[in-house]
Amino acid sequence: MTDYRWGKDKPACLVIFLDAERGCPTVAKLLANLLRQAVQQKKSLSRSMRNAFDLHRNDQRLPEDECLSLLKTEVMLLLRSFPGVFIMVDALDEHLGLLREFLHALFQLPPKVKYFFTSKNLSSIASVLQPDFRIQIDAQDDDLRRYVQRRLEALPRLKELVDKENRESLCKTVVAKAKKT
Repeated sequence: MTDYRWGKDKPACLVIFLDAERGCPTVAKLLANLLRQAVQQKKSLSRSMRNAFDLHRNDQRLPEDECLSLLKTEVMLLLRSFPGVFIMVDALDEHLGLLREFLHALFQLPPKVKYFFTSKNLSSIASVLQPDFRIQIDAQDDDLRRYVQRRLEALPRLKELVDKENRESLCKTVVAKAKKT
């Protein structure tokens, strides 16, 4: 039986969740996230990759442009070792200021990398992506209501502040506002 845990015979599947509530990431942080995920799928690392991790672990900061260059190189090398790579970026619309720079870095990755983006239907994104295949998915009222309820339950501080009656009112308001956008 083949051991697929190390990315030896299977493609890498990497996911980036952009969330405005967590602040604006840098391109270097996003690439570092991809690198971390890819490394977790590999059995061994190159010497240069180990050196890069040692620098980080020892908190030896590199200048931003040098760090970004190193990350790009290491991500490229590591992704080439997989038979295929799929990168899913969720909520691309959450950080429009980062959009062009981040997509530029992504599209410099090896040609075998395939992308899947989720986003609101915004012209600023459509003009940059020029997608080969586009699917429009419209959330239904129940989908939005369940999402808001889950977020309210997941955030302890909000759960304390908003009682059950007000949660339902808040859900209705969010669903109504979402229909207008």
